[in-house]
Amino acid sequence: MRRALLVLAFFFVGCDDLGTRHTTSVADDETSSGSEATSDDAVAHADGTDHTAATASEPLTWDPLTHCQGIDRAAGVGTDASTARVTHIVNALVESASCWLTDDELTAVEAHRQTLPTTAPIVPAAYATADQAARVLAPLALEAAGRRDDAARLRALAPIVDEASRAAAEASLRALTPEALRRGALPPPGQLMFAPTISLDDGHGCTMAHVPASLHVTPADAAVATAAMASINLAVRSPQTADITVDGRPAGPVTVAFGPATMFIGGAQGASVTACFALSAGAPRERVTSALSQALDAIAAAHAG
Repeated sequence: MRRALLVLAFFFVGCDDLGTRHTTSVADDETSSGSEATSDDAVAHADGTDHTAATASEPLTWDPLTHCQGIDRAAGVGTDASTARVTHIVNALVESASCWLTDDELTAVEAHRQTLPTTAPIVPAAYATADQAARVLAPLALEAAGRRDDAARLRALAPIVDEASRAAAEASLRALTPEALRRGALPPPGQLMFAPTISLDDGHGCTMAHVPASLHVTPADAAVATAAMASINLAVRSPQTADITVDGRPAGPVTVAFGPATMFIGGAQGASVTACFALSAGAPRERVTSALSQALDAIAAAHAG
């Protein structure tokens, strides 16, 4: 599968009702689809999606018990802090997690979601997604793999609350990611356009199916890599104009301002995929789902520093 993606490798990916994935590329490249992960993968994919369009300024309407809702409708390219709301981040995280949660777990998470306040500023809430991926969810995977020192190293990171702390966390996560996985799944530092050769997120779940066996990459390694991507997605970059394609059709040029105010969906999906890999690494389901609820609490409670 050949894809040209922005640094936000998770942001434009969705599941469709045939169990395949589609990609909206922001580059002069093709849009292609491939098969969903099999039952041997780390995630159990589910029943189909609804691709009803929604803009970032509209309330999202989706049935939380219909798994794998299309996360790409949660926010549009170029959404800014004047129209985006923390509800979109919370909904995006739950939508993405619906691909790997059981029905009972999803029911509980959805009930919890409905109790959350929705007044958090969008930028601190976005940073909270990357913070939870780096300091809570990835360490669960490392701990399950017996890498307690590495887990402690991530837990000891400064909270991700701004560009400086985000960049520091990214550097630490990159350092813990095997070199071959860094090259295949993560963009080089500072690079915007990126064509990954290793996909870790089939339809918002998590999969090792695209990792060559010769690389000896573990689910814990993949959790660290996806936590890194959650942080990378929120990196502040200069605005860039590019031609975009939607489902293989030209959709004209768009200027995208990169940063947490616009790319927050990538942070939310990155956190979800990291949690999925924590399960795959052997972390207890109860701990992972509890951590997911903790992440939702942290996002909803985020405040400007």
